[in-house]
Amino acid sequence: MERNLQKIKTQLDNPDTLSKDEVIVAANAIAAAANTGLGALYAPSRDKGEGWRKTRLKSAFFEKPEEAKKVALQFNLEANEFAKVAATGDVGQIKAKFGKLTQSCKSCHDSFREKDAK
Repeated sequence: MERNLQKIKTQLDNPDTLSKDEVIVAANAIAAAANTGLGALYAPSRDKGEGWRKTRLKSAFFEKPEEAKKVALQFNLEANEFAKVAATGDVGQIKAKFGKLTQSCKSCHDSFREKDAK
């Protein structure tokens, strides 16, 4: 997800060399990931996991399932809408919708993801 968001941001930050095709491909990848049901990746007690690195999932994800569902559905909506807008090639609309998409990501991360240790 992060890689595709960064690809889009890079394109939007460089309008003189913007590749609308790259934006569309990245937008479709984000929408595809959103449509897989990302929340299902987190089984109960996953907030205690170590895996290949310590999890950053907050316990609030399991303690507030309705809130988690709400932000997940909002992200899904924004990802699908962004893919539609990206397909138009209208840079102004893409920028506006990208802001809404990234705000949706931030909302979930703020509520359910620990900050990276620096």
